[in-house]
Amino acid sequence: MAFATSCYGRAASTPGSFHPRAAVDLGLPRPVFLCVGRVAVEKNLEAFLELDLPGTKVIVGDGPARAALARNYPQAVFLGARQGEELAQAYAAADVFVFPSKTDTFASFLLEALASGLPVGGVSRDRSARRDRQPPRWRVE
Repeated sequence: MAFATSCYGRAASTPGSFHPRAAVDLGLPRPVFLCVGRVAVEKNLEAFLELDLPGTKVIVGDGPARAALARNYPQAVFLGARQGEELAQAYAAADVFVFPSKTDTFASFLLEALASGLPVGGVSRDRSARRDRQPPRWRVE
């Protein structure tokens, strides 16, 4: 069943794109931790990139901090901006969606991640990962 994210004015622009689907293999070590959005300092991406997590950290999006973050965190995979089916495929390739921002008030990508069937984790002020709706084997506390 697809979640109608299009009913939210600022949400997904492609109705029906975001729903649980067969996993996509990017050929990366698992689990894949995904973050989607504008790549900027205020998004607190460094807190996510500094976490000691197994697998691969993937960033989808573009912005003024992308080059510096890619240079400072070479172990992370930066896929650039994606939309529509390409973005839906990125969600399908992930095991966990990570939301590190402390300032976003409405994040359409959270709706997209949940509609895609991904568990969502946040980063607390002390930079430890917090995960809800996630298998215990990936807990980091």
